[in-house]
Parts: sequence; C-alpha cells; structure tokens
Amino acid sequence: MRKQSRSRIPESQLLPFETIVAAKAGDPDALSAVLKHFRGYINLKATRDFYDENGLIYSGIDPELKQRLEIKMITRIMQRFAI
Repeated sequence: MRKQSRSRIPESQLLPFETIVAAKAGDPDALSAVLKHFRGYINLKATRDFYDENGLIYSGIDPELKQRLEIKMITRIMQRFAI
C-alpha cells in the first residue's frame, strides 16, 4: 500500500530538499531559487493600499516592505532553519 502524503500541494510544486540545504549553506543560486519560489507569497504580504494626490486608493507592492521581507526570509534560513 502506498503511503499517502499529508500535504495537499503536489510534489512537483515543492521546493527540492537539496535546494533548501544549499540555501542554508549560503549558496547564492539556491537562495535566489528560494526567493523565487516564495515570490508570490512575499508580493502578497508586501501589498498595501496607496493614496494618490486626488485621494483615490489603489493597491500595489511596497518595494521597501518587499525587500525587508526578503531579507528577513534569508536571515531566518541562514540562522534558524534546522536540517
């Protein structure tokens, strides 16, 4: 009998374990791959409402917040991620 995965995410969409290990070791290409993998989530979390000069509201990605989230993710991978 085949073991059922607990994740609903297809295995083809998961980040390879080797990439995670390489990112933890500081490989710049692996870190870039991790950031690319989580780009959509980071963009979602960095989206906020902006007001133009007429007082109209529009949503957009805050580049400063996006950069802070990316730096925080890299820091967490390098310091706290246990393999």
